[in-house]
Amino acid sequence: MAVPKNIFREHLEKAINKIDEEGIPTDANSQYYDVIFNGKIYPPKLIVSYANIFANGEVLDRTKFEGGIGTECFKLLERNGFIIQEKKTQNTERRYWIEKTIVNGRLDRMEGDRALGKALWSPQKSKNGADVYKNMRLVNKGDVIFHFIDNKVFSGVSIVKEKAVETNGLEGTEWDGPAYLISLEKYTQLVSPIRREDLLVEGKRSELLRISDSSEVFYNKKLDLRQGAYLTPCSIDLLILISSVYYSITLENLPHIGNITERKKVTSNSLSTMHIPMKSLLYFLSIKTKPFVILAGISGTGKSRLVRTLAYQFNNIITDKEVEKNPPTNFQLIKVKPNWHDSSELLGYESRISGKDRFVATDFLRFIVKAWQHPETPFFLCLDEMNLAPVEQYFAEYLSAIETRRLVNGRIKTDSLVSGSLITKYAEKSKGVDYSYELWNELELSDVEIQKEVKENGLGLPSNLIVMGTVNMDETTHSFSRKVLDRAMTIEMNDINLSDGLGADADDWNYLEEPLQKVLVLSEKTQGAEVFAELSTTGEEIISYLDIINTKLEGSPFKIAYRVRDEFLLYAFNYSLLETKPEDWKKSVLDEMTLMKILPRIEGDEDKTKLLDDLIILFQENNLPKSLNKATEMANSRRLSHYTSFWS
Repeated sequence: MAVPKNIFREHLEKAINKIDEEGIPTDANSQYYDVIFNGKIYPPKLIVSYANIFANGEVLDRTKFEGGIGTECFKLLERNGFIIQEKKTQNTERRYWIEKTIVNGRLDRMEGDRALGKALWSPQKSKNGADVYKNMRLVNKGDVIFHFIDNKVFSGVSIVKEKAVETNGLEGTEWDGPAYLISLEKYTQLVSPIRREDLLVEGKRSELLRISDSSEVFYNKKLDLRQGAYLTPCSIDLLILISSVYYSITLENLPHIGNITERKKVTSNSLSTMHIPMKSLLYFLSIKTKPFVILAGISGTGKSRLVRTLAYQFNNIITDKEVEKNPPTNFQLIKVKPNWHDSSELLGYESRISGKDRFVATDFLRFIVKAWQHPETPFFLCLDEMNLAPVEQYFAEYLSAIETRRLVNGRIKTDSLVSGSLITKYAEKSKGVDYSYELWNELELSDVEIQKEVKENGLGLPSNLIVMGTVNMDETTHSFSRKVLDRAMTIEMNDINLSDGLGADADDWNYLEEPLQKVLVLSEKTQGAEVFAELSTTGEEIISYLDIINTKLEGSPFKIAYRVRDEFLLYAFNYSLLETKPEDWKKSVLDEMTLMKILPRIEGDEDKTKLLDDLIILFQENNLPKSLNKATEMANSRRLSHYTSFWS
């Protein structure tokens, strides 16, 4: 059912008055969004439903139209000036869990008050004292439990009646001693159980591994069941996958679940940015598009400070927060030296000074290894004053490797920075290697699985590594080649407000109570082809714009190719995921990407840079103010000194 087009603000205000007088019906509370009006909150769909009384004489059936971002219901409210706000559900939102338990042969699970569907119960600690049942303490009233039994099938779904209480296990069972007990209700047996082989199958491997990279799960990388994983979260992506399998078997929806599609838009598409400043969004979108960012600006504008601040904001390493680690584990500052003309200062080198072979590891390599060991945490490397030495020389291997980023079996992988053969030589102490040398100690790598991986495939770039270089342009520094600029996102930081940073909250090197979510800066998309179809007409508009740009750049060395095209498309795709964005967001994409990817390429004498005049006209016609201002500045510099560049 479509929302009638003859509903106007006066009808909506009358609907709100009706709600004030009569209250909100018990079945009409909103789940994910509220309308904010005169300091009060109201369910969006209920307002529209009641507004139809005053516009068309009858209540609009709420089950016959959708709510949510982009729906006609929300567009109507926004068009009439109402503010819609996502609910603050950080601590109270419904969560989904998977109980993996054995029922067959266990009397306590077959009958009584701890039977399947009546309760969750577990020891408080494992036999060796580990806190493996900590998830029991995170379950809240109203959460949904999926029951996976006997290592074979999902048999039913329950609702949590009360949070966990501390109790004792049952005598005569394996789980004796101090225990947790969670009461359940409304157990519903599935019409047809979902078998293990319906879900954990090769055809779903890529999706399952992608899910496991961002959430704790009940299976492992081999799609076998994890030992000891009694209770694990069921992320929205996994919930949708399980639901789709169930629907394909039964043509019915899972019980107790509701509108999964809307839930996916609200929770899983986590570019929810309501309280994030637009300036920060520029950094986040740029990093998400390409995790190699150049921060340009005069000295003292806070470029390196910004990188460290981001590390604090995204740090979700519990031990860091507990000990107030400073700097955080996910931050590394490397000061570039003017005498760097190869990669040895970053990627290490072999030394035979002692008469035996040793590999000299570096802070850069150890930081990469840390990132591999914390895949859920964005890691920020700051190359301070990165253009004091020629970037193309000391950073050559990185510049090559970052262009090999591809999604493989749910993980982004790259070519190696340090070869597997070199790693193996020192890990296995081949002939000629100093016998006392311990490679894994040098690299601070204790994870056996990662050790095996890097021996086989070399040490590549982890998908959570973000490199941000700070640059000043003066007589002591080197300019950037287009090889570097093509591979980086360039952001200027020359806006200075001397009143900023003087308040009591100026110290931003602190851990957040709730870290920012990694999805704000990390992406699985690495190629334009992966997003072009999803962008629809927006993708076509971008290609048309870039074709015009290349026409203006014809005959110059500044023309763009596929790499820049892909990054325009990726940036637009990431921008499109924002739940709240300006109506003219596509213009913002063109403007910001032109400033970051087109104009930094242009430099030279008057003849070489006359094309700026044509670009200025193009930016005026397309209403791209940031690019217009910068291009005008560059053109003025050319007229004054007969030479110009983005950096001057």
